[in-house]
Amino acid sequence: MSNTKIKSDKYFVNICLLTVLIFFFNSSVLFANEHKSPNVIPISTASFPPFKFRDQDTGKIIGFDTEIITEVFKSMNITPKITMLPFIRADRKTRAGEYAAYYTFTKNVDREKYYHFSDPISSVQDLLFFKKSTNISWSRYSDLSQYKLGYSEKYNYDKKFLDAIKNKFPVLRENNEKHLLNLLVNNRVDMIICEASVCSYLIKKNPIKFKNVVSFKKPIGVPEPRAFYIGFSKKWSESKKLRDDFNVALKKYVSKSSKPRKTIFEKYGAPCPGVLFSECK
Repeated sequence: MSNTKIKSDKYFVNICLLTVLIFFFNSSVLFANEHKSPNVIPISTASFPPFKFRDQDTGKIIGFDTEIITEVFKSMNITPKITMLPFIRADRKTRAGEYAAYYTFTKNVDREKYYHFSDPISSVQDLLFFKKSTNISWSRYSDLSQYKLGYSEKYNYDKKFLDAIKNKFPVLRENNEKHLLNLLVNNRVDMIICEASVCSYLIKKNPIKFKNVVSFKKPIGVPEPRAFYIGFSKKWSESKKLRDDFNVALKKYVSKSSKPRKTIFEKYGAPCPGVLFSECK
């Protein structure tokens, strides 16, 4: 047999072996991709402390809603890859299907056209905060007309309430709520209106500075807490099934005897309304 023939045969064998190796490598990669654990899905959100925000020291996205949805997805063998954007951009991109879901926000007619909403994750409610030394009591908005109110211009508060208050001090800053609390303790205003969890969290973080600040339990505007949800984009593949599976996992998670949702709320100084969440009754 000639050397040329031997070399040709070896070359052919090597090519065959290489082809087989490439086939098995590609098959293994494909199998791993199809069965990777846990699955990673892109989720969008916007900053709203203490619900969801970026830790200044670590850069990590935290907050009680972040903790809850992460634990629920984890129980589903899913890792949420969270991207924080300005709300309008996050909402637009999620509606278009660039993200599987957005967390957390309230429902409305327009949003329900684009999202499958989960069961409630948390809640929002507007309360009046004041200093303990201020002798304020009220049953009707008109009872508050003599007091100076601090409020954020970026939120839509109950119009009847704002119309009843003659002396108002609107603010529009990046850290509106903390600025309002500073105005309150420095006697620049008599009372402020603030989302319950937001100001409760700031008071908990600054216990000495805001130790004399308390809130009326009677809410402003809608009497019941408004639920916050995660919305799954209708443009995302099988989003309705994903939402349904999420709801099953959420119910199982919050039903634990350790009451994890209540514990997380308390960690951030946030209220846990029993009217929405049975574990908080």
